[in-house]
Amino acid sequence: MNMVPTDPTGKAIEETAKIAEHFLGKLFGPAANEIGIFLGRKFNSWLKNNGTEVLVEAKERMEKKGVEPSEVPPKILVPIIESGSLEDEKDMRDRWSAMLANAADANSEAKIRPGYPEILKVLSSLEAKILDFLYEETAGSKDFSVGYGAEDFDFKVDASKILEKFQVSKRDFEIFFDDCVRLGLCHS
Repeated sequence: MNMVPTDPTGKAIEETAKIAEHFLGKLFGPAANEIGIFLGRKFNSWLKNNGTEVLVEAKERMEKKGVEPSEVPPKILVPIIESGSLEDEKDMRDRWSAMLANAADANSEAKIRPGYPEILKVLSSLEAKILDFLYEETAGSKDFSVGYGAEDFDFKVDASKILEKFQVSKRDFEIFFDDCVRLGLCHS
């Protein structure tokens, strides 16, 4: 069937809520039952709402392109929906929706690999924006080239532009850059 399931992570959400409720029981002691039930409902509702938003936005993206969704392998689909449902920032949920729409589009030039959800999952909203900026700064460069080794990439971005544009400290940028190198998104 070429449809994206409406709630493929229902069990994961339920299990997460139970784990959270159990943990709260340890934190709150005797009052935990009442507090846990209230927070469990709130947490489950929050995850369900965010996950639904990711699915609906992906569907709308595909409708705008006039594309019918195709089947997405579970090892790509489930991490996208799970991680997207955990996002508290709208712009990051938008990124998850875009990833899902690309994964469900059999003709998309942006082929979603199984590792992509893992990369997006570890990025903050600010880091994703910085990566967008880096892409914009380098994609049109005459010196930009792609090769098979780190030495084949031939572009540089002035870090001071990033520090100024995004109001980040030099230390925070160094941590971000080290993470990008670790993830294979940049090289030094």
